[in-house]
Amino acid sequence: MNWINEEEGGDDDYKQEQLDELEEMKTFGDSFLPALRKPFRKADFKRSLNAYRKSSCCESRPLELALEFEKLISDYPKRSVYDGIPTDYYTYNEFGTIEVDQYLSFYWGGSDSLNDTFFEMVNTDLQESGEQVEPVSLQWFDTPQHEENYPFDYEPRLFPLLLELNNYLYQYDHAKEHHQ
Repeated sequence: MNWINEEEGGDDDYKQEQLDELEEMKTFGDSFLPALRKPFRKADFKRSLNAYRKSSCCESRPLELALEFEKLISDYPKRSVYDGIPTDYYTYNEFGTIEVDQYLSFYWGGSDSLNDTFFEMVNTDLQESGEQVEPVSLQWFDTPQHEENYPFDYEPRLFPLLLELNNYLYQYDHAKEHHQ
């Protein structure tokens, strides 16, 4: 919220509108956060997926996407994007580092004007970073491996699914038939 207040000049009513919208999003986010923090259970996911299949609002695109996530979870039941990030591999520099939680974070909704301001602020901040922490597959040839090696196909499957989910949610948010 500080970045809106720090903006010089401009319309005070417009700033207040953005602050009110951010406060509304924060209130919703605070109420939704406990659900996001719950441990993931594959059985719960399957139950939700089956309920969605039977619902009147079932659409093929999100169903196919959910099935792809289910397959990924089945293929890699104990994997996380953090498993592919070796400790002490990235050197942190004075320009900052883009951490995994920064590029995997999301927010849903917002007016077009708030979205424009928000994305401009985030992009400006990220452009000044010198490095991005990403999953990598390392094979050291001069040192014995102390950990189990994973094939590096989890991440190339996960990231496109996340992008597709993001695109679907964006389109869903802006589709008139979902907001009658």
